[in-house]
Amino acid sequence: MRKIRTWMLFAAVALLAGCSTPAPEADEAAKHEVLPRPKFTLTAANSGKTSWLEVSEGAKIQLRENGTTGFLWQFQIRGDNSAFKIVDMGNTSLQTDEKLVGAPNLREIMIVALKPGSAWLVGEYRRSWEKDVPPADTVRFHFEVIPWKAIPGT
Repeated sequence: MRKIRTWMLFAAVALLAGCSTPAPEADEAAKHEVLPRPKFTLTAANSGKTSWLEVSEGAKIQLRENGTTGFLWQFQIRGDNSAFKIVDMGNTSLQTDEKLVGAPNLREIMIVALKPGSAWLVGEYRRSWEKDVPPADTVRFHFEVIPWKAIPGT
């Protein structure tokens, strides 16, 4: 009788363990990286200027694009590519009519400072299939990543 109870208890525990699933919030948290709050937001008007970030800080970049016509921003890091990383935040529609062809979007990316260094983030606005055509627009953002609490004038 004691063996039967032990086996029944073992079977019940195994059954219940197989039925457990993580909470939906845990699944969502695992899918999304925790990003720092942006210290500032840059737009095309800031192209060519230098921005300072301390290690572990972030900056948001917002640029208009029109994916329905094939034009998208393509980014690359030039210089010390270990100084920061690029995280794509996606697009936000700027139109209330989602079905409108040619409607612009707002592309958002986040720059996260990883270690001291200097690099440029270069964005080219182009159609991915047009290889021998110059970009319709180009932006360049210079970032100086410095150790925490070392920003000049603070």
